[in-house]
Amino acid sequence: VGIIDRVCPLNMKFLVLLSFSVLLLVRTSHQQSPASHFYKSLQGIQPHLPNRLHKLLDKHAVSAFAVEAVRDALYGWEHIEMEPLVRRIHNDMVTVAEGCYEVDVTMVIETLLKGVEVWFVSGDWCRGWTHFKMRHLESISNLKTLFEPIASSTNLKDASFNNGSKGIPELLKLDDETKCKRDILHECTKGSVTMDTWVNQTLKFQRDLSVDTELNFVQFLGTHNSFNDKADGYGTGDFYLNELLEALSFGKWEFVWAQQWFTMTDQLNMGIRELMLDPVYVFDEMRLCHCGTTFKWIDRVINWIDKVLNTTIHFDSNELGCMPYDRTLQSGLMEIYSWLSQKEHKNEFILLHINDEGRKSDWNHIALIQKLIKNIFGNLMFTPLEKNTTFPKQWPSQRELLHNSKQILVYGERVQNDDIFPDFTLPDWDKDTVKYFTPFPQCGNYTPDQWYIVGGESQVVGPIYNGPEEEGLVVLENLPYLMQCSLSITSMDLVSPPLLSGAVWSWARGYPYVLQGLCSAINVSDSAHWLTIPCNYTLPCACRNTTDQFNWTLSTETSSWHSCECDVGTVFDKPKDGHQNWLLHQQALQTNNVKLVWINHLLNEN
Repeated sequence: VGIIDRVCPLNMKFLVLLSFSVLLLVRTSHQQSPASHFYKSLQGIQPHLPNRLHKLLDKHAVSAFAVEAVRDALYGWEHIEMEPLVRRIHNDMVTVAEGCYEVDVTMVIETLLKGVEVWFVSGDWCRGWTHFKMRHLESISNLKTLFEPIASSTNLKDASFNNGSKGIPELLKLDDETKCKRDILHECTKGSVTMDTWVNQTLKFQRDLSVDTELNFVQFLGTHNSFNDKADGYGTGDFYLNELLEALSFGKWEFVWAQQWFTMTDQLNMGIRELMLDPVYVFDEMRLCHCGTTFKWIDRVINWIDKVLNTTIHFDSNELGCMPYDRTLQSGLMEIYSWLSQKEHKNEFILLHINDEGRKSDWNHIALIQKLIKNIFGNLMFTPLEKNTTFPKQWPSQRELLHNSKQILVYGERVQNDDIFPDFTLPDWDKDTVKYFTPFPQCGNYTPDQWYIVGGESQVVGPIYNGPEEEGLVVLENLPYLMQCSLSITSMDLVSPPLLSGAVWSWARGYPYVLQGLCSAINVSDSAHWLTIPCNYTLPCACRNTTDQFNWTLSTETSSWHSCECDVGTVFDKPKDGHQNWLLHQQALQTNNVKLVWINHLLNEN
């Protein structure tokens, strides 16, 4: 559809779309959709299961719902007995590297029932959407209620948590509310987006709070496929394609191709500190494009041609939809470098996620990516080699990195290199989608020191694929819940200044307000936001354990702000992130008649 939208002249789109639809109907009429198994199980239809799995279910009273949930996460692959390419035991965890197409579901459930975590790492060349779905199983052990008796496996998460599956209209509305200089297509021109001053200053205040925190405890606001923005020409035909299809009586189809509204420059100006790029080698250049998914049948045909001709075709289904006018990787990297190089940004640190999936390593394209990154960022990068030699036992803080003129950490998903890519595919790296995320106190069952990313998917391709329904979305309603968990990276689609207001966990709106007082307190009765009040009020004080930043208590005695004293082993302090703030709030709620708690933050009278 992306190719049709960008290449075909207007008078040809109807015929091309009609032909495409007929081919799709013919293909789908002979192939059941992977998700259909999952929905049938919900309707009480017994799925086809091997005898070994039937016995397992009977023995442990496991519901067919649980089995189909695993299959759904595995993109609907059928059960097959196959020898894993790699299987090892590491820290009581079984790691299984499978081929791209089948996974032994019975083995997964057997292992989970033994209380052992299961991680999947694709060991074949298949990547893209398939690889993401497999990596999603890294958190399947968190959904333990799926593998309990049927009576307890029907409600997996707090009903009040909005997973953003219907979030596109809301995010579109927030874009319309954004103030900027609009071009003839109503898109914001580069660098023109303006933010609410209070939101902008408060987000910067929150970033500054964590400047001395070890990097793996810091909460970064990020964007998903950051380059794929309408301001740079991606997805500009979505509106016209939707209108055309409706006019031609195709019904109300929806196409959302671009995953961001604004340029990366504007995203960084808004406070985004983690960017994601998809480099693909097409049209004799390493370009930035997002094609959305993997078509196995296309890749099998290409693989067959490779074998027959004894050659290597540098193309797979991940390249479908890329255009000769898509911006180059060099252009995207230079935009980021230009922003970091500005004098006012010399104390800014960012993460750069290079989506190095696909067959890039097979085609030696990783070397091209690395060369560009090294040439452009040079000594601004903090590399794994520097981490291992300078900070071997723990991650440094942003202040320590900036002191050494390090402003960027580049990481990838599967290819590691001592000069660029840190190995984030270790067991302490995990990611999940908003759809399956469980809010506080579970917080996805991660531990705060993990590198943990949660995000969604905004891309919609008519009736074929609906990202929000499959993966969820970060929206204004659920973003505060995500901040309560202090995730390493909260990855947003279609980010906008109004959406980022939901990331404010510290000051209440309009604060700090010097005329009302110079001393700060957390408002226990109102979503844990901070206020400024007169310092002579008598309140309990927030006390943090000196060896555990997530262990908060209240002082035994109440006092004025200047007289705050904490018990031995604790210190008067203030929360450094949303998770600490919410933990303090929950602790205060357990104390009767406490409405305000002093925190160790004093305003400057000037």
